[in-house]
Amino acid sequence: LEAQTFKHIDLAKPIGVADQVIKKVLSDMDATKRKRDLYQRIGESPVAALTQVLAANEADLESLRSLLPPEERGLMPEERRASLWTLPWVDDAVPGYVKECKRKKEQGWRDKLEAEAAAERARVAAEQQRLQREEDLARRREEEARQQEAKRQREEAARMEMEARRVEDVKRAQLMAARDREAAAARESQQREREQREREQRDREQRDREHREQLERQQREREQREAMAAQNQQQQQYLAAQKQHQQFEHNQKLQQHHEQTQQQQQHALIAAAQRLSQAPMQGAADHLHQPGTTLPPGVANLPGVAPSPSASGGPPSPSP
Repeated sequence: LEAQTFKHIDLAKPIGVADQVIKKVLSDMDATKRKRDLYQRIGESPVAALTQVLAANEADLESLRSLLPPEERGLMPEERRASLWTLPWVDDAVPGYVKECKRKKEQGWRDKLEAEAAAERARVAAEQQRLQREEDLARRREEEARQQEAKRQREEAARMEMEARRVEDVKRAQLMAARDREAAAARESQQREREQREREQRDREQRDREHREQLERQQREREQREAMAAQNQQQQQYLAAQKQHQQFEHNQKLQQHHEQTQQQQQHALIAAAQRLSQAPMQGAADHLHQPGTTLPPGVANLPGVAPSPSASGGPPSPSP
């Protein structure tokens, strides 16, 4: 079954073609299923199945008829009964219906004649338009022919003018070539004279340059001798200055040593005086160096008063 269903599907075709084939196969399968269901219902109960089919067709017919214009819908269900056409209104309606039919027929003939007349007018207008287009085309062709002739004449005049200009250009070029030859000969003569003058000038410049170079060599030698003499003098001055600086540094060191010796002697004298005066002031010093005792700013800066341990962070030193 699958081979029969999909045997006509070409896998090389685009996906859209395959989709259409699949849709067609599905619709065929649905139609086959609906036929099978109908035949099965008819086989089980023919009267009920046919009644159901007729009712569905009647509903479809009515829905389609409602979409048509009133004059094309045909007879309504109540108009299909014979009793409707035996009523008294039929005698009055038949002449009016016949009259309406005649009017519609005459109106149809008038519409047909008017349509024929309109068609004839349209044909005449189309013929007139065709003739007008032909006349316009003929005029355009004549105008194009005149324009082409005028263009040809202008081109011929331009060609003749260009030919005359070319002849004049040739004559002018020949004259200019002769002038150029004369000018070239004059330039060559001037060039030879200028080259002669340039050679003489170069010779003079060469001699002057050699003389200047000799003078410059002599000047450079003299400057080198002077520079060497100045360099020797600067070196002697530098050595003298260096010797003076060394002597000055030696004197400075001697003076600093002397000052340090004096300071050491003064410190030794002060330490001796402190040792002599340590016994009488030991009680006051102990009180000042107790933890938590803060000296006033003026007293702490007096000579001989050591800072408290809390302020300095070290052991108390004796006061003089």
